[in-house]
Amino acid sequence: MSARKGWLEKFLQPERAARRPAGEFSAYRLSGSIMLQEPIRNISASGAYLVTDKQLLPGSRLSFTMQNDGPFEFNPAHRITTFARVVRVGSDGVGIAFEPPNDAHSRRWADLVEFCAREVKPREMYPFLQLAAAVHFIARICPRASDEIDHLFRTRLSNYKMQRALDIALKAETLLSYEPDVDSLRADPRTVLRILENGASAEDDWLQGPWAGLLAVSCSSQAKVDAYAAIVEMFGRLTPTQIRILDTVCTKSIKVRSDDGGIVAQPLTCELDEFLTLTGARDSQIDQDIRLMSELALLEMSKPSILTTGSNDLTATPVSLLLHASYSGHRGNVEDYYSV
Repeated sequence: MSARKGWLEKFLQPERAARRPAGEFSAYRLSGSIMLQEPIRNISASGAYLVTDKQLLPGSRLSFTMQNDGPFEFNPAHRITTFARVVRVGSDGVGIAFEPPNDAHSRRWADLVEFCAREVKPREMYPFLQLAAAVHFIARICPRASDEIDHLFRTRLSNYKMQRALDIALKAETLLSYEPDVDSLRADPRTVLRILENGASAEDDWLQGPWAGLLAVSCSSQAKVDAYAAIVEMFGRLTPTQIRILDTVCTKSIKVRSDDGGIVAQPLTCELDEFLTLTGARDSQIDQDIRLMSELALLEMSKPSILTTGSNDLTATPVSLLLHASYSGHRGNVEDYYSV
């Protein structure tokens, strides 16, 4: 333990800017879903040389944790979790410059990583890196909302719900990973709070995907009032069964261009037995679910009941087509999502 503590003491002493050999010190970071363990050749208070065979361009931003080789160090005093930027490219690695927390907001985010780690209690490096990556993603899309996000995680989410919220953030980051302007994407803090809290409270694990999709599409590079707040609000009013009904009707119906150039869905004939199987709905509840969705302008129905008639023609409205594309994580035109 003394060797590990010694390295951290040297790293944290600003007067010692000269780089020193790092011995068995390694950097651990995520590359997609893969955990990379890469040696640190030398280290100083301002940066390090990372030995890697991965192609990294100057200016690339990395999130990683450094500690001695071996089992995950649960004690934060024995590891360093930080951001860095690539400043030069060598023949066998890259030189990186650390970006330590330098204001109240960034320090709050760093503290939140450690708080979540204490609550979730990861025992290996990979889940800890996922946890840190999720918090760093939230910090990037709403950097000035540290107080509100911090309050959510510390006071309103149980350990189990906290893990769900982090999983939603991580899934959203994956959805955005191929966006060309990913570093400049921002989201309205109120919408982020709504998505994380509602998504964490969803008892069905499969709902993490739709909530992550909404978080991804809520991010924009333009400074504007969040246009997806109403969509997030509407999705939050639906039950899991109603979401499955929406999925079925929006996915299976034929979409065409309307006279005004928009996209509309043609009526989908739903046979009761098949529809119950596809949606997991209960026959005693199915009519009420469909009527409620009709009142929300998500569905139009040709008959007042599917239960008594055995079938019904259900039509997905433009609102439901937009909602379905949004929680599926589609950030472009609705027409492109449905290939119309």
